[in-house]
Amino acid sequence: MPLEIDGELTYRAPEVCRLAGITYRQLDYWARLGHLEPSIRDARGSGSQRLYSSDDVKKARAIAKLLHLGIRHGGLRPLLADPMGTIQDMIDQLEAVQKEYQTPLEELVGA
Repeated sequence: MPLEIDGELTYRAPEVCRLAGITYRQLDYWARLGHLEPSIRDARGSGSQRLYSSDDVKKARAIAKLLHLGIRHGGLRPLLADPMGTIQDMIDQLEAVQKEYQTPLEELVGA
């Protein structure tokens, strides 16, 4: 259950995992890679808890979906830095491949 701190909903790691459909081990791994760090409060020693914002939860869900689609961890960094720009680049590349695929073989042989 989310906690409210200074008018903002915050989430503990188990809740983030449940909402994102991931394991705690995955969340911890992403934190070590720098993909997803808690923006409210990081753990400070034994017994302390990381607190995540609503945006962190959305980011965790997005990372989980991207990994499910086959994007490797190395490909996540540009997506997380500039999601719309990177996604547009991917769309442009896919459209170029689609155009190439639709080119008649005769044109390719004659070129």
